[in-house]
Amino acid sequence: MGASRIIDWLTAPYSLYLVMRDKSASQQTKIRAGIILAFMAFYILNPFDLIPDLHPFIGWLDDLVIMPLGMAVAQRAVPDVNIGAIRAGARGRVKRVVLWTAAGAAGLMLIGSLLFVLLIWLLTR
Repeated sequence: MGASRIIDWLTAPYSLYLVMRDKSASQQTKIRAGIILAFMAFYILNPFDLIPDLHPFIGWLDDLVIMPLGMAVAQRAVPDVNIGAIRAGARGRVKRVVLWTAAGAAGLMLIGSLLFVLLIWLLTR
C-alpha cells in the first residue's frame, strides 16, 4: 500500500470531522457526519470484524473497504455540504502529518539503531 493510499484512507474520517466543525453546516448535517464517523471508528477499532484481524493483511481488507464506503454514504447523507471539496482541502493537511510522522519514526529508528550499535560496541570492548 503506497503513501497516497494511506493519505486517502486517513483523509476520510478527518473530512467528516471538518464537516462537524463547519459553522455553515446545519445541525442535522453535523449529527449525520458524527454518526457516520462514529460508525467508521467503531468498526475499525472493533476486534470483531467480518474478516478477523488475526490473519495478516487479509484481515485488514474489510477495514480498507469501510473508509471508502463511509465516504460514499457521507456524500449522500450530507448533501448540503460539498464533502469532495472538504476532502480535497483536508488531503494536504493529512499528507503533511503523515510525512512528518514517517520522518519522525525513521529518525527514531535511526537513533535507536545507533544506540544499539554503540551498546554492542561497548559490551564487546
